[in-house]
Amino acid sequence: MPKADLSPSNDKAYHRRRLWAWALVLGIPGGLAVLALASPGRLDDLPRLCLFAVIFGRPCPACGTLHALSALLHGDFYLALSFNRNVVVLAPLLVWIWFRELGVLWLPRRFIPSGRQPPEYCSTQGADAPRSE
Repeated sequence: MPKADLSPSNDKAYHRRRLWAWALVLGIPGGLAVLALASPGRLDDLPRLCLFAVIFGRPCPACGTLHALSALLHGDFYLALSFNRNVVVLAPLLVWIWFRELGVLWLPRRFIPSGRQPPEYCSTQGADAPRSE
C-alpha cells in the first residue's frame, strides 16, 4: 500500500486547522485582555447584545458571562459568581482550549489528526479478505 502524501502543502484541511488554531491562540488572550482593561461596571454602558434578552425580556443562561469574566480577571471571584455561575466552567475551558490549540501549532504534523486518512496500522480490506503471505 503506497503511503499518502502528508506534506502540509498538499492538505487544505491542515491549513484550515492551523489557521483556526492561530485565531484561537491569539483571540482568546486578546479578548481576555480587553475584558481585563474594562471594569465590570463599564460593561453596563455598552449596548445589550443578547438577542434572547431583547426578544423575551428575560436574561438567557449566558447573560452576565462577560461581566463575570471581567470580574474574575480583576480578581473578584465572588462578584464573578454573582454575575453568572458558568464562569466556573468557562474559565478553565478557555484555558484548556488555548493550550489544546497551542499544541496544534507546536506539535509536528504527524500528531495532528486530519480525519481523512486512516492510520497506517488500519487495514483497508474487510475482515474476511484473504491474507497475502
